[in-house]
Amino acid sequence: MLSWQTGAKLIPEALTTRVSRDEELNKLAIQAFKNITGFMGDRETSKDMKRHADKLLSHGIKMPDRSGNFSDTPEELRDEIYCQICKQVTRNPNPESAIKGWRLLALTTGTFPLDA
Repeated sequence: MLSWQTGAKLIPEALTTRVSRDEELNKLAIQAFKNITGFMGDRETSKDMKRHADKLLSHGIKMPDRSGNFSDTPEELRDEIYCQICKQVTRNPNPESAIKGWRLLALTTGTFPLDA
């Protein structure tokens, strides 16, 4: 279900089937959720909000491959990031967290497109 959950309970796999079927993309999707919940304050973390946003947004543009080179991020992962942010703002009981989620969604839409 696409509604808020505490960051202490990380998603076990990607929300979208296209990403969960790919082992590498699924790992990146779980990391994206960690960055989203860290940015929103739904999960305790030693990183500041900016570092979480930077990592999430940069992975939405380019992603590392096994050899350490970067290539364009697949649209499927971008869509997954959008779904995860929407999940975290839906029925979020903490207004401060929800506002941060909406800000992150605004940053995301200004950084990379949703698959058409």
